[in-house]
Amino acid sequence: PRLGSWNRWLTLAALLLGFALRVVRLGDANIWWDEGLATWAVRQGFLATTRWTAGDVHPPLYFWALWPWVRMVGESEFAFRFLTVVVGTLTIAAVIVLGRIIGGPSVGVLAGLLLATARFHIWWSQEMRMYALAGLLLPLALYAMLRWWASGSRRAWLGYILAATGGLYTIY
Repeated sequence: PRLGSWNRWLTLAALLLGFALRVVRLGDANIWWDEGLATWAVRQGFLATTRWTAGDVHPPLYFWALWPWVRMVGESEFAFRFLTVVVGTLTIAAVIVLGRIIGGPSVGVLAGLLLATARFHIWWSQEMRMYALAGLLLPLALYAMLRWWASGSRRAWLGYILAATGGLYTIY
């Protein structure tokens, strides 16, 4: 097989491995203090959740995402945390794309495999906290900025502005 097809298979393997490592035993642990605060916050109305985050140490974007999520999927430990699993897996994909731009296809796959198996990132992707979302928005902002520098595209500039602003609304 050509090198390109190997990279496609390794990319898929990195994404599947990353997803599996993040979803395994996801609902086994009890909700701990900070997750309990997030649970309490999103059980309020949307405006009440927004008002609560105004006095909290974290901005509202993660809670804004969690609020409709919980209404769609339910309130089990697994359901609450699955949003961050999805975000963590998307981060692996974003890092693969960013790695490809910076260093080529092999660098992208290697970066994806490293992030897929990184214990700290797995941990972040299994908690009902905003850290995984912040971790996704950073490579998205960098990707958009690199695209803007390369092409001068207004669309890429807008992507950068949205991702960077999202990061500011996720964590200080």
